[in-house]
Amino acid sequence: MWLVFDLGTSGVKAAVLDSDGKIVRSAVEPYPTYTANGGVVEQEVNDWWRALVAAARVVDGDVTKIVLTGQMQDLILLNERGEPLRPAILYSDMRAQAEAAAISERVGKERLIALTGNEQSADSLWAKVLWLKRKELDLLSTAKILLFSSADYAAYKMTGNARAAARSGRLTAISARAGGSPSALPSLGRQSRASSRWRILDPTSTSRLRRY
Repeated sequence: MWLVFDLGTSGVKAAVLDSDGKIVRSAVEPYPTYTANGGVVEQEVNDWWRALVAAARVVDGDVTKIVLTGQMQDLILLNERGEPLRPAILYSDMRAQAEAAAISERVGKERLIALTGNEQSADSLWAKVLWLKRKELDLLSTAKILLFSSADYAAYKMTGNARAAARSGRLTAISARAGGSPSALPSLGRQSRASSRWRILDPTSTSRLRRY
């Protein structure tokens, strides 16, 4: 049987599926979102994990596979011990509007679309990184692990392996292609002490689960 987790905007949904894809058991565990003036939308990554564990206990069963999915274009900074340095900046956070405008002006709308297939706005990961560089450089420079979604964080907690889908990086201009190769990023000063260490790794390998 399969154990499936969907870490969405308002909570985690868990379900055990049989070999025919039918739901055997399911559960939902909510977590809060923190908002404030200026477009602030954040969540605590520890709340994600707490809710996931609670939901897993409700649907507990003999499963052989785990599937993770979740909200994309979140920005999650972890230190060398895998601890969160700040709350996750959600995709819907709009504080990086000035940075998004600067990206479009500097790189060009057509080039951005050619590189990523998307126009870039305040929900772009690239814009969010630049906002952090301007507002919270010390934290950004301390970060050892950069993840892009709630599912990335759950996978890290389960396995100890930090993986972020390269597709998320490409769609939001963090990288132009798989493997984390930079595209137009250095033109806006992405190469900080921290960002020069980051790599984007596809979550394609199978990992052993950690025991808690």
